[in-house]
Parts: sequence; C-alpha cells; structure tokens
Amino acid sequence: CLMFGLAYSHVVLRPQPGYVPKVPTTPFQDQVVNLQALPPEEADPALALLCPVRALRIYVDRTQSFRSSEQPFVCYGGQQKGKAVSKQRLAHWIVNDIVLTYQSQDEP
Repeated sequence: CLMFGLAYSHVVLRPQPGYVPKVPTTPFQDQVVNLQALPPEEADPALALLCPVRALRIYVDRTQSFRSSEQPFVCYGGQQKGKAVSKQRLAHWIVNDIVLTYQSQDEP
C-alpha cells in the first residue's frame, strides 16, 4: 500500500494485506516505511529532484491512466502494461539504476 501524507509531506509504504515473505520468521514482515519529503522546489530546485515523495507522486500520476493493480509499481509497456511488476523485474530496474548512477559518476 502507498499512502501520501497531507500536502505530500511524506509517503507511507506498507506491505499488502496477506503478504507472506519468503522467510516467514523475519522481523520485517509488517514493517512500515515512512519517507519524508525533501524541501519544496521553491526552496532548492536541485534538491527537489531527489525527493522520493515527489518521484513517487509523479510516477503514480503518470501511470494512473493505465494502472490495473493496487501495487505501487506496474509495467509500463507490452502485454503486461498496467499490471503489477514482478519481483524480478523490479530488482532488474534497481540494478540498472545503480549501474547508470555509477556510470554517470565515472565510477567502476
């Protein structure tokens, strides 16, 4: 579940009801993640681009028209467009983003 706070001051991420982790004894099974927004764009435009709340809000807005899942992350093309993205695909996206970040910084 993804819930935005008042005036997008924060976002709360919590597991979907019925979620069963791979390791059922993990202490993180029902962990809630609360991300605070960074200063508004007017205060620091460059810093605002790094705001996780802003990024999630824009992502949800841009996928709303074809979204067919309550999951936060959905496929954006092909036959699966609008459906929940798989764990493997999400992991692939994260790895690609990390690689691109290192490449943009000229790091190995």
